Amino acid sequence: MVDFFKKIIEVFNSLANGTANKHHKNMFYYTLIFGILSSLLLGTLMSVLLMCVGALFAELVYCFVPTQDINWDKYWFKVPDFKEFRSDIDGYISNPRHTFSGETFWYIAVAIFLFIFFRTLFLIF
Repeated sequence: MVDFFKKIIEVFNSLANGTANKHHKNMFYYTLIFGILSSLLLGTLMSVLLMCVGALFAELVYCFVPTQDINWDKYWFKVPDFKEFRSDIDGYISNPRHTFSGETFWYIAVAIFLFIFFRTLFLIF
């Protein structure tokens, strides 16, 4: 239990001092924003479940699905290419673009804890 809280504090510190990498920051912020927006329509429990499912889907897409570049009004965006992924599923799963690690889920857990904390404060006040 002590290791759990040490890891949570370590994740908070890495977000606060900027040592977390870009992917971890994005997963944290997007999960927290998704939870806040989904709580406007759904309850807290359903929002937490959707946060977990959405973060898992985003992590799987980040690790295994190839991207394609799209130009829109002089801006370039990288979007997932699910058509290409579907054509060679076994090849992309056996050779992932990024390693699938559990480290990202600590950042998602911190986002869920903050969401529940903010939601509780909102309900109290």
